[in-house]
Amino acid sequence: MTNCDRLTVTCLCDRIPENKYKDEIYRTYHLLFRYFGDEISNLLRNRV
Repeated sequence: MTNCDRLTVTCLCDRIPENKYKDEIYRTYHLLFRYFGDEISNLLRNRV
């Protein structure tokens, strides 16, 4: 997971209003990036 990917995950989570699910969502993104980081990065880059 690169710094760019971590920032993306952080940005996505920062857009979520403060709620009790934020930690779980962050962990879910973290796992997704761990296993599918390259694919997700490419998808995000292609959308911009």
